Amino acid sequence: MTTDEVSVLLEALETFYRKYAVHPTEHHYVVLVLWVAHSYVYEEFDTSPRLFFDSAVPACGKTRNLELLDETARSPLMAFSASPAALIRTIDKGGRTILMDEIDTLYNKNGGAGSEDVTAVVNAGYKNGARVPRCVGQGMDIDVVELDAYAPMALAGLHSNVPEAVRSRSIHFRMKKRKPSEVVSPFYRRDVSEEAQPLREGLAEWLEPLREEVRAARPRMPKGVEDRAAEVWEPLLVIADLADGQWPKRAREACKHFVFAKSGYARPIGIDLLADIQLVFKGAEKMASADLVAALVTIPDAPWKDIRGSFLNQATLANFLRPFDVRPKDLKFPGNKVVKGYRVGGEGGLAEAWERNLAAGTDDVDDDQNESIPALIPPEAATAATSATALVTAPEVVAPPVAGSGGATYPATNPKPLTSKVAGVAGVAPPQGMGGENVATAANAKTPLHAVSDPTCREWFERHIRGLIENGHTTVDSDAVYTAGQDAGWNLQNLRKVASKSTLVGTAEKRADGTALWNIGEEATDTWISAPQWLLDFLRAHGGWVRASDVHAAAQADPNGPERTSLKSAARAAYVQKRGNSIATEWCLDPSHEQESA
Repeated sequence: MTTDEVSVLLEALETFYRKYAVHPTEHHYVVLVLWVAHSYVYEEFDTSPRLFFDSAVPACGKTRNLELLDETARSPLMAFSASPAALIRTIDKGGRTILMDEIDTLYNKNGGAGSEDVTAVVNAGYKNGARVPRCVGQGMDIDVVELDAYAPMALAGLHSNVPEAVRSRSIHFRMKKRKPSEVVSPFYRRDVSEEAQPLREGLAEWLEPLREEVRAARPRMPKGVEDRAAEVWEPLLVIADLADGQWPKRAREACKHFVFAKSGYARPIGIDLLADIQLVFKGAEKMASADLVAALVTIPDAPWKDIRGSFLNQATLANFLRPFDVRPKDLKFPGNKVVKGYRVGGEGGLAEAWERNLAAGTDDVDDDQNESIPALIPPEAATAATSATALVTAPEVVAPPVAGSGGATYPATNPKPLTSKVAGVAGVAPPQGMGGENVATAANAKTPLHAVSDPTCREWFERHIRGLIENGHTTVDSDAVYTAGQDAGWNLQNLRKVASKSTLVGTAEKRADGTALWNIGEEATDTWISAPQWLLDFLRAHGGWVRASDVHAAAQADPNGPERTSLKSAARAAYVQKRGNSIATEWCLDPSHEQESA
């Protein structure tokens, strides 16, 4: 098949998915197209990524997506309640794509029958060459045979305790209910099967002769995509590179979206804690435990104000960090004061835990590598022709019907737009072994959906803030900026990190719900005072012992005063001395702290 025929085939396949299902981003449709295509030559890859559809509530389109895969994937099998034995023997026959619905019943709190065996098949069958031993025969005539477990697999179910080992081998689709404005075509199986037939025939016709090229391809990964994530995405990127045109770029954009996007599953709280500690340290080499706790509880959007019903304290902090081999040490501060705290370097320090557990965001990785360079294909398999992708500008027609060399004709109509207006991109194949770059030219004055040069998270943040400044804004809600950044595809942790370093924002107010109001402008400054700093200034100004109740009353009267709970947490810091209990409690500034400050 020619490059143009392949382009029309894949666009028609994408149109098919858009016609019957709604997904939150265009990246989801890209994944569906490439995943289904990979099923036709999955034997040539080292791995076959799992597609994982889940949702918080029923009726979000999970089963419908499996039905669409059932019409377009290679030799599909809808495996409802299949036993592990039946499943593995079906896979062993070869060439099947396994589709499993309602897996939440398998992984519910009571556990399903054979759930461990099914999980073993799902996990082991992700890798090419995986074998499962089984006993065959009766009585004394028993023999052990090894059955092939490798096959493409898509799973669907309600949000459930699916094992992390399964999710890590999957591309995760979090499904949501359609809005009233999101309309899809009626799904009649008998009509859909007829519509999908030329798509199945076209995929087989295109990919079957390219098995050698598929086996030889080594796709270049987007920056920061390594290890398990690279294994998961390799087959899809190979298919995209073979398709050429807009697909290499779109595939890598989709890869970054799914790999770096905030997951619908909460990551371990210890990882969040390490990230926030890194944020608080800001280049410091050591910090007292009390100061670290006081700083952590003031971070907007962080959970440290309410851990199991109470504030984070020094003992809880140490417990969270112990599994990362990070331990508090006796640290000496000015004035020969020795307190418990944490160091970045050395044994038991934070540096190694940060390096091992906090993956760099895409904005922190070198931009030297051009992600759009396609895979290197052996010279005899390379095509000299340059392909061009037609503009998709109207919802009525994607492209005229094109007959493949086998006589199949692909559907061309689409009741919904395939994409926004996309600038035509001419992909130039790089010289073999020289790492050439794709050259792209915009054929439309409007901003293309797939820009040639994407901004980093930091660049996006500063452009967004400067745009607000130019429109006359002097303050902005942090949550509004974070939401806009996530809608643009950025990770919340990266956005928070960039915000903490930006000279365009300063804190004007921190609220009880964890959000903040920012001052914005060139060289913006903080006008908000943290609870520890407010308490420090108050005690210094009054001198001697002050009743805690008087301090709370002053904080409540001050518009910039901290909340009662934040103030009590700040009072646990090393620079505050305490005497008395209950309503007789008094606080005083530690004289040694004043000596250190001086």
